[in-house]
Amino acid sequence: MSVTAAQGHPQLQTQGLIPEFFADEFNVAYWRELLMPRICTGKFYEKALDSGDKVTIASEPTMTTRAYTKGQTLAVDTTNSTPVEMTVNRARYFNFLVDKVDMKQSHLMISDKYVKVALKQMQQDIEDEFFTSIYTQAHAKNQGATAGESGAYDLGTAGSPLALSASNATDFITRIRAVLGEQNCAEKGKMWVIVPEWARYLLVNSDLKNASVMGDDSSVMRTGRLGEVDGLTIYVSNGLVTSTADKSTGTYVLAGNMDAISHISQMTETDKIKSETTFGTKFRALTVYDWAVRKPEGLVVPYIYKA
Repeated sequence: MSVTAAQGHPQLQTQGLIPEFFADEFNVAYWRELLMPRICTGKFYEKALDSGDKVTIASEPTMTTRAYTKGQTLAVDTTNSTPVEMTVNRARYFNFLVDKVDMKQSHLMISDKYVKVALKQMQQDIEDEFFTSIYTQAHAKNQGATAGESGAYDLGTAGSPLALSASNATDFITRIRAVLGEQNCAEKGKMWVIVPEWARYLLVNSDLKNASVMGDDSSVMRTGRLGEVDGLTIYVSNGLVTSTADKSTGTYVLAGNMDAISHISQMTETDKIKSETTFGTKFRALTVYDWAVRKPEGLVVPYIYKA
């Protein structure tokens, strides 16, 4: 749009004397950081990448040991284990057309850029689908107002989310660690938690400002990096499921051991084909994927709101 001219003064742009300039690159786009690769495992699924739609994982059997006295007759026990099955049921695609004329006349490589954007969008849509599904699959003792084997930890419930503030933010993280510990899932280097951006703000302004809490040389106020709290690596995402029914906005936080959830992406095929009905090229891709919670004991789902 040209600078406004006084009444009667000519606009030279309308006379073709001031050209319109087009930038030689695309405007920047912001994408949410993808977290599925950091919190899931692809273990056991290497062979399934090439063929098959189901993976069966054997579980370690439950064993019985007994006290022994000299000369007694030994009881004989049988072993029993229930395998975990994962079926690849999900698929997602994109398919868009770029007209031959547009491709030729544009000063930008629009087809290459569009494919990259579509692939990023597909990855983000898959993660949104993951967040919407996974929060309902935690072990019953890893959620609610009486979480943990001891029932000692309030993690919030639908209708009564846990109020989170700067004063109890670190206590909240240590509750998650305690629940995982009581389920024997607190493995060093494998624990994680995903919080919304507003919870990150509370954590940064909590006693994490004291570097000794984090075990770091510099406080988070200086580095901006949350790192780990009580062995849990902290991630931040705006993709977590929320509900406006509770308080202001309740958010289902995800936390756990990375061995609890398995993810497989079986196929990503990208094609470039000429359109049969118009002069142009169609760009399309198909991804087949799925995930499964194979150890619900290793998934914790608190429900919180900003106090």
